[in-house]
Amino acid sequence: MAVIGLPGDVSELDAEETATSAKTFKTNPVIRPSDEELNQLDGLIK
Repeated sequence: MAVIGLPGDVSELDAEETATSAKTFKTNPVIRPSDEELNQLDGLIK
């Protein structure tokens, strides 16, 4: 939850619809070992 305080003149303005206001952005998560784990593995391989 968040609370946003706006001045009265801003909060009374009509909202403008934009192309991104209705778009859902999907993330593409990446799961990988941490940098420390990769460095340890590199040390084992060399």
